[in-house]
Amino acid sequence: MEQPLELIATYAALGLSVTLAIERMMSAARNRTEKTMGSIERQVQKITEFKSHIEGAAITERLTKVEAAQRADENSLVRVEGRLSTINTLLGTLVEEIRE
Repeated sequence: MEQPLELIATYAALGLSVTLAIERMMSAARNRTEKTMGSIERQVQKITEFKSHIEGAAITERLTKVEAAQRADENSLVRVEGRLSTINTLLGTLVEEIRE
């Protein structure tokens, strides 16, 4: 009868050891997960703060205004170039007529 009791005690100790090992692994995994989640939360917070900063500084609106002004300047330059081309053509015609 001693052998079955020893066998039961051995299996109980083995079961307890396996249970403790599993608990340690689960605890370590839980700690890593919590650490990773904390890191992700900090990154999301930084991104949110950056977005708020950009929106608060009205950077997008300013950029839109600058781009609109740039397009207006480009349109003005195209008109000036067209006028200069017309003047150049007229001067060329005038020079040809004077030479004749």
